Amino acid sequence: MTRLQHLSLSYISLRSSLGYARMTTAFCFGNLRTLKLRNCEYVLDFLENLVRVGHNLKLRSFEIVYRRDQTKEDFLFAFLATFKGLEEAYITEVPLDTISRKHVTLFSILAPRSSLKRLISDEPVRTPSSREAVEHEIEHSTLLGFIFRLESLKCLAIHRHPSFVKAALRHRTGDEPIEFLHFRIHGIGRRPRDLNAELLGVHNHSNDSLKETDEWGPIVSMKKLAEFAERAFGPIGFPKLAAIAYGDFSHGERFKWSQIGHTKFLSPSEFRAVLDQIEGANEMLSACQTEHVQSPWEDAKAWREVAANYTK
Repeated sequence: MTRLQHLSLSYISLRSSLGYARMTTAFCFGNLRTLKLRNCEYVLDFLENLVRVGHNLKLRSFEIVYRRDQTKEDFLFAFLATFKGLEEAYITEVPLDTISRKHVTLFSILAPRSSLKRLISDEPVRTPSSREAVEHEIEHSTLLGFIFRLESLKCLAIHRHPSFVKAALRHRTGDEPIEFLHFRIHGIGRRPRDLNAELLGVHNHSNDSLKETDEWGPIVSMKKLAEFAERAFGPIGFPKLAAIAYGDFSHGERFKWSQIGHTKFLSPSEFRAVLDQIEGANEMLSACQTEHVQSPWEDAKAWREVAANYTK
């Protein structure tokens, strides 16, 4: 095991210092290229130990699913700052019951990582209920502008409404490297919808007929997606963007009803062929969702209120 390169730990406690000591004698952390820590207790303490010991880490892929603890979240920041060369990151924050006034977006953690090629963030989107939530999203749109300009970033998958990602276009420079963008949702527990019919409805109805009501919520969501695709693929969009996806593509076609694919020049039927030309895009698209992640469309009315306030 001394040459172990890929380590995946799920649903175990990492509190024991003895367990950590056994790991350090069983293999060399410096040889790891992939580290996955999913729903492990005391995972932030574990990362603190890694930082404290000073392992010469050379990770290329890092995945973490954790319950947020602001008193220890600096351990994650410190861990990511101890090494360079990270190419792929999957970061999920399991939501707590309340929204923190000092919420720090997980996107900002990776802002300095210029080597990053693929980023998946299932950071939960909470139903907004105050001006603070609106300001939270404004902050995200600004940070997204920086994320899109990371010189190596080709693929980005996020739980965000297209309206807020569209706001990042205000910060564009015209040389963004992004080639693939995925708006992720959690298919489990969602009522199946005919998204293609909803997209058709967008084109068959005038803006006046698409009223901002609960009844039109799903169609308005598809309307926002269509508007974003038109903008992102256009002359004021991202110059290298080749494909946009929406939905839950985990487990093959289990949630096929939720899956929408847009391409810049080709028909939707060529969507997969386009992804084949982008390194790691297919694997990133099908990455399994984690528990307790909330969809941006879970409360359509609340999101429309936030979008209206944001665009004023």
